Amino acid sequence: MKKTFKTKWLAMFLSLLMVTSLVPMSVYAEDNDDYSVRNIDITNVTFDYKAGMSPVATAKIANGDAHYEIEYERWSEMEKRDNDSTVSVAYWLSDPTQMSYYDEDEKFYNFKENTKYTYSMSLKAKDGYTFPSENEISMTVNGEKIPSWSFYVFDKGNSLTVDFIKDIEFTQINKVEISGATFSYYDGDTPKATAFKTDENLEDYDIEYEYWEEMERKDDGSVVPVAYWYSDEEKNNALPNDKKITKFEEGKTYMYSIALKAKNCHTFSTVSDLTFKFGDTVVKPDNITIGKDNTTLFAFALKTIKPVKIKYIDKIEVNNAKLSFNVGDKPVFSGKVPSDAPYYIDNEGWFTYKGGITSSEYWNGRYGDFEGSWGKLITSFEANTKYSYNVYVKLTDEGYNSGYRFNENTNIVVNGVTYKFNNETTSLGLNGETIWYYSLLDMTPNNDNPCINGHTKVRTVTKATINKNGKIVTTCSVCKKTLSTKIIPKISSVKLSNSTFTYNGKTIKPLVIVKDSKGKKINNSNYTVAYSKGLKNVGNYKVTIKFKGNYSGTVNKTFTIIPKSTTLTNLSSSKKKVKVKWKKQVSQTNGYQLQYSLNSNFKSAKLLNVTSNKATSKLISNLKSKKKYYVRIRTYKNVKVKGKSTKIYSTWSKSLNVKVK
Repeated sequence: MKKTFKTKWLAMFLSLLMVTSLVPMSVYAEDNDDYSVRNIDITNVTFDYKAGMSPVATAKIANGDAHYEIEYERWSEMEKRDNDSTVSVAYWLSDPTQMSYYDEDEKFYNFKENTKYTYSMSLKAKDGYTFPSENEISMTVNGEKIPSWSFYVFDKGNSLTVDFIKDIEFTQINKVEISGATFSYYDGDTPKATAFKTDENLEDYDIEYEYWEEMERKDDGSVVPVAYWYSDEEKNNALPNDKKITKFEEGKTYMYSIALKAKNCHTFSTVSDLTFKFGDTVVKPDNITIGKDNTTLFAFALKTIKPVKIKYIDKIEVNNAKLSFNVGDKPVFSGKVPSDAPYYIDNEGWFTYKGGITSSEYWNGRYGDFEGSWGKLITSFEANTKYSYNVYVKLTDEGYNSGYRFNENTNIVVNGVTYKFNNETTSLGLNGETIWYYSLLDMTPNNDNPCINGHTKVRTVTKATINKNGKIVTTCSVCKKTLSTKIIPKISSVKLSNSTFTYNGKTIKPLVIVKDSKGKKINNSNYTVAYSKGLKNVGNYKVTIKFKGNYSGTVNKTFTIIPKSTTLTNLSSSKKKVKVKWKKQVSQTNGYQLQYSLNSNFKSAKLLNVTSNKATSKLISNLKSKKKYYVRIRTYKNVKVKGKSTKIYSTWSKSLNVKVK
């Protein structure tokens, strides 16, 4: 039968659908329909080097169907300058052609000790694809996400440079700080790994494992390990079952050690040059061993423990608690526990249907006139009102470590009267560490007040400082009661309206702004302001704020007058050189500082000082041919600070750029 045109078209369309259904979806979904490379995944980059080794190019693209390729890998040798900035001074590139663009003194072939290196790479799009804008790109290298500020897309989206991917530095670790190891174990507890790093070198090494040994004293007096536990699962699983510590046991002695492993090309210094702080203790050198290649450290015998069994407290004793008051009295909390008790009173409290008060400033913060409060804060007892007494008790650190705990059989004795644990009026904390007895007893204040017709008030002021709140306390000189206490919030912020000003030939006096810990501005009637002499020329100046009235103390602040800036007027290039011209700026200046870079954001920029303020031009040499350079300028003034000469700089001018011949 002869097929019609419609029949042929339908057959072709169905065949096309079948073919496209067989194509993997990843072909279409790797990026998106606009042919943009948005997702980049690089693996197998080598970062584990030692001093003396040569860089190697090992990076791979995780997705074999990716629409981009690695153009080259690059390592930059960094050098620190006097102004604390770092600049790249030598390079290694995996592409020999790219490497040939550099002079021999700008190349390196082996990593050196005590030197920092930065890894970058360059990618090229292919198959008709391009890279979109930097903030649309997502990239991982060896599983770590790279921030978008590292990206630079150029050549109409065909090329992508990724800078600052990884820093390595062949330096020695001479300081280690470890905290958080658990030592409060009890009979039946299981060992656990909780130690963590707290020093500035924490990215330079890892905790390889924590280590417990069960120690046993032999007949000859020696102490030897007989069982072990590693936080490293592989090491622990390799132990024979009869040599594993699975639970701590009362009456036995256990010793704690820890192993560290350096990373990112770092090594540990010698024991004599190393400071190891473990918690609050500095570890003795005799308790530290360093591995042969200086990449491992083992600190042993750092702590010895003898676990105990849990002991439940059957009675809490509280004495001297004030439980009766007169109308108008201010609440007083005086309850005490025996000096040798393994517990203490966290807070006492009085509560009524209107609100409450405790002996704890923290809990009193829950009361007040605000949404979600627990009601009104009681400042004095009112007539014809019933109040309930409460006690919140906690274990001392020594009591907790000795194995004491509260439970449902723990009663409380207040001033000789026993109150039994009651599920309706007693709350037991997690792990039996705390217990709260509420509504233990009720009290209605006596209406027997010697100052019923009014108090004779005396006002005492304790001034607030930058460290402590002050207060205004009003008491009665007849009945000796405290009638009110008003807190004066401490001084928390003393600032100048600005810390930097530009020289204008006039006297400059910044405003002083003072705020208290509540964020409220303190009136200037509470302090005086004194400025140092000068205040016109370029330099650093001191402002002294001396407090008075309800405040006391003195605060010194400083501000800087910087020189006027200048502007670039022209850039002209010759072979490997650029001549820079600018407007002369002689008022309160000694010279100029030029900054030039291959990057418009002045990354890896170089600096050049011009020591005459009358100069208006400077030739920059030893530049790279056929490269665009960005240049900007600022002025400086030499001033004396504490007897030493230092430079104060203006702001940078707008930059100009030129292509070097």
